[in-house]
Amino acid sequence: MEDDDGNKKAKGSKGPNENASQRAKDVHAVIEAFKTQRETYLADRKALLEKLKLAPELEKAKILEELRKEKELRETEERSLGKQIREELKGLRGERKTAG
Repeated sequence: MEDDDGNKKAKGSKGPNENASQRAKDVHAVIEAFKTQRETYLADRKALLEKLKLAPELEKAKILEELRKEKELRETEERSLGKQIREELKGLRGERKTAG
C-alpha cells in the first residue's frame, strides 16, 4: 500500500489526516522514525544472533557483549522516545482543551 506521495505504508498503518495539527503530524513522524529504527535494530540483532551460532567460543563472548551493550543503548533510547511522545501527546491534549 502507498500513500499520496508514493511512500510505502504498512498495512493498517494510519497517520494523521490532512486537517491534523502540525503537532499531531510531528508525533506521527517521531513514531514512524522509531518504527524504522526498530526494524533496522531487529535486522542487525538477527544477523548477530545468526553469527553467534557459528562463532568460536572467543568470538561468542565478544558478540554477546556487543548484544548486551546494544540492548542497554536501545532501552535508553526507547525510554527517551517514550517520554518525548508522551510530552507531545500531553501538548496535544492541552491544545484540545483550550480550543474546546
